[in-house]
Amino acid sequence: MNSEILSEMITKKFDDLFYIEAENRNERVGLHASALIVGDKEFCYREQVLSLFYKRSVEYINPFVKRIFLNGWSVHEKWQSLFEQGGIAEHVERTRGSKQLRIFFTPDAIVRLFNKRYVVEIKSMSTKQFVMLRKAPPLNAVRQVQFYMHLTGIPNGIILVEDKNTQQFRVFVVEYDAGVAWEFVNRLHKIKKYAELFEEDRKIPRKHPKCVSKTVGRVKSCPMREACFGTKREKLKGVKQ
Repeated sequence: MNSEILSEMITKKFDDLFYIEAENRNERVGLHASALIVGDKEFCYREQVLSLFYKRSVEYINPFVKRIFLNGWSVHEKWQSLFEQGGIAEHVERTRGSKQLRIFFTPDAIVRLFNKRYVVEIKSMSTKQFVMLRKAPPLNAVRQVQFYMHLTGIPNGIILVEDKNTQQFRVFVVEYDAGVAWEFVNRLHKIKKYAELFEEDRKIPRKHPKCVSKTVGRVKSCPMREACFGTKREKLKGVKQ
């Protein structure tokens, strides 16, 4: 066999390995806290309500993007391992949930330092992004750690940001801010009400303004696109409808 053809075949095989984790992932039931912290322009109540009743659509992710994601995940695993080895970790990557609120969440870590407990959020980024941080942590990390602090009742947070190119890192200590967390708590309560309306009368929030057809980018990347457009609605196991 031609060496170039063999090389291409092996490259394709290696690319396919990045999908094994996704295929073996357990079916997600309920809301995940991370879905509630996106910006107003992207957040969709319809998507979140449907996720309580129907299975998520299989999402194609470019192997290049998947590699970047997994590389970032390796940074999480490195620090989580160090927290455990150093004896400061109470929990690492432990999923918690509330049946009443129908939500679950997975802090990167909860650690104890200097007689205080902290919710830890780990982020990795390019050198250019890292340099631009200066004194302020990434907004999405602030939103996420604030919501996790609210859900855990732990008023202290740490945002750890690592430059994935140089391995330099910065630590930002944050205190619980009810004003930041309330935005997401309010979303959660609205979703709960919308879900009750759907169960009773099959009423559901409108589509996101960007979702004008199945061909737009937001729809293609939405895990609830098939349920939203009615092309396929496979019910979640154990969910009454």
